[in-house]
Amino acid sequence: MVPRFVLLLWFTAGVGFACDCIKAHAREARRWSGVVFQGTVVGFRDSGNPHIVGRMVIFRVSRVWKGPVTETFETVGWSGDSCEAYGFGLLKPGNELLVFAHRITDDPEYFPLPCNTELVRDAAKDIRELGRGKKPQTK
Repeated sequence: MVPRFVLLLWFTAGVGFACDCIKAHAREARRWSGVVFQGTVVGFRDSGNPHIVGRMVIFRVSRVWKGPVTETFETVGWSGDSCEAYGFGLLKPGNELLVFAHRITDDPEYFPLPCNTELVRDAAKDIRELGRGKKPQTK
């Protein structure tokens, strides 16, 4: 009985803190990510995937530090009721973001690491830590 109660308490506490996060150093977040890039939000589209609630974010990419990122790249932008994957207010057309994202198992979509993805104007330290980067791949 006690183990079940502890498990239930742990689960409900985890749900309550689902949007809380701890920001990792840029190099560490890069290691956890499948892609790392700097891009400007240019639009949105429906995911078309019944397992993803919400929308996809379309970026115009200017710099890449990791992964097969093209000049136009999409990630999951919202995946539930309680938390926007990028944090509230970041997903506006014209906003330039430093994006750290990964795939979950065999899912073809990239999901952002919400604590490390931020506006470029606030990410100068992370960009210095990542280094120079490269241009995105052409289609």
